[in-house]
Amino acid sequence: MRDLEPEFVAADARVVFVGTGEPEAAGAFAREQQLQWPVLSDGGGAAFAAAGARRGLASTFHLRAVRNGLRAWRAGHRQSRVAGDPWRQGGGMVFAP
Repeated sequence: MRDLEPEFVAADARVVFVGTGEPEAAGAFAREQQLQWPVLSDGGGAAFAAAGARRGLASTFHLRAVRNGLRAWRAGHRQSRVAGDPWRQGGGMVFAP
């Protein structure tokens, strides 16, 4: 996301992160990642459900997810502790004015 910041600024876009953890977890994530963008909490998952994000074991562990996880791990990315709903799938959403 940081690499795309100039494009967001040029497009006058606003970036907001939404997580499934409690507000304290959102704050910790923002501090750990040194984010300049707001990080919000959707502990109940209503926004994710409304966006059609999947939830469950089968949508978490499948071949493509395992491959992507291995690719990220090889690139040096590591999963930290889980906060919020570990079975809720995330994603990116773009909203027009």
